[in-house]
Amino acid sequence: MLKRTKIGSKSQIVVPKEIQEHLGIGAGDQIDWTPGPEATVILRGFRSIPADLVTPELEARLATRERAMEEGHGIHIKNLSELRHK
Repeated sequence: MLKRTKIGSKSQIVVPKEIQEHLGIGAGDQIDWTPGPEATVILRGFRSIPADLVTPELEARLATRERAMEEGHGIHIKNLSELRHK
């Protein structure tokens, strides 16, 4: 799925809807940009979680998943219930 976008005058980029869906992200969520080989970029999406849903157990699971991603192991979270019930 190749999608091409332009960089705006204020260095803004619109993420195509198909890519947002693929990353499982939307408005207000975050994207990590990692330089890859041969002028490529690896994108990882992070879904925002309301503060009132964050428990110590959830924080621990998120920290584990973040470490895995830093080590290059990608994950995909379809919805918050995946995090709450593992």
